[in-house]
Amino acid sequence: MVRDERASDRLRALGAEWVVVAQPAQAPGAASVAVSDGVDVLVDTTGHVELAAVPDQLTPRGRILLITGQGRLDVDLWRFYTREIQLLGFVMSGMTVAELAAAAEWITTGYAERPLSVSVGRVMNFRDAAHAHALLESGQLPRLDDGTVGRVVLRP
Repeated sequence: MVRDERASDRLRALGAEWVVVAQPAQAPGAASVAVSDGVDVLVDTTGHVELAAVPDQLTPRGRILLITGQGRLDVDLWRFYTREIQLLGFVMSGMTVAELAAAAEWITTGYAERPLSVSVGRVMNFRDAAHAHALLESGQLPRLDDGTVGRVVLRP
């Protein structure tokens, strides 16, 4: 388990009260973090968190949000059921036009108070799109100084 204070500070500035950042290779152990009152929401962006252990770490009615397209789930449904744990998947391409419009409105109205920031790790020419995809698929996106994963931006 790695706790990266720079990434934690960034997430706290965005509104998180308590943050644990695990590197992908260590993510299976992320669920074993001892939190006295439990965790309300676990966001898995790696697909490598050991989800079977998560219900015991969440508060009752806690939520697991998956923002990943990989991984397998083998869990004891009784623990999910009796603790009323929600498992949610999110993929932006699945949003309706109305949902996208509502999200755009929410972002636009709040932007003056809380500007968005993007972690750009590497800018590549469009002709290198195949290489950019290979980086994404292999999980080799660049890490920034604050420990967050930088995004690859393609420039026309």
